[in-house]
Amino acid sequence: MASTPTDANIERLAYKGLEASSDLEEDALFEELENDSGVAAYREQRLDALKQQMAELQHMRSNDHGQYTEIFEEKAALDLMTSTDLCVLHFYHPDFRRCLIMDKHLQLLARKYFTTKFFKVNVSNVPFMVEKLKIRVLPCVIPVVNSVTVRRVVGFEELGNKDDFKTVQLEALLRRTGVLNSPKPPREADQPGDSSEEETDEDAYLEDDGVGGGSSSRRRNDGFLGKHHAQAAGNQRARNTSSDDEFA
Repeated sequence: MASTPTDANIERLAYKGLEASSDLEEDALFEELENDSGVAAYREQRLDALKQQMAELQHMRSNDHGQYTEIFEEKAALDLMTSTDLCVLHFYHPDFRRCLIMDKHLQLLARKYFTTKFFKVNVSNVPFMVEKLKIRVLPCVIPVVNSVTVRRVVGFEELGNKDDFKTVQLEALLRRTGVLNSPKPPREADQPGDSSEEETDEDAYLEDDGVGGGSSSRRRNDGFLGKHHAQAAGNQRARNTSSDDEFA
């Protein structure tokens, strides 16, 4: 059933409340909702729903949702990949320019896809994982769904092999894996990279055979502690791209 204007307003205020830095700001948001003329008939019921939604969102945010966080310990990274329903893990090196570019795009997506956790880990801190996953080229982005690595994005080969690719191109690749659910409701001009022009570009990119029709053959369904040998082919393909950084 389509959302009513009132429901849309409640969702907007819920996410706006997520940014509130004090109880005073949250009180102001509830006052705004109470003054909404469309709420009168079922104000208390919907206010309770709003409070519950805000509490859930605050809890998620306290558990790294909506943020792009760095992990420094290998055990923590292993636990993340085997216990998180939806996460995107970026293996990077701070001296590699393209890793810094990837950081910028993943930070934008972390804010947009609140139910997916986004992390990065320095390859120098996780030698066991690097060897187990046969990571040889950076950046290497691995989406994980229900503790299963569903594919990997190695270097910029699938992003046009250029440094100025658009966030929607990476977003399209990750959406194909199922690691990204529907983005959170839009807030007031608070989603950089979400212009109508980029939405049009994304639609075209999703229809492109380079991402759409051909993506299933590249998708990996290897459990993290299981069959990673099939992923080595993707690494070898990326090693042939001189613009990406080979570190091992």
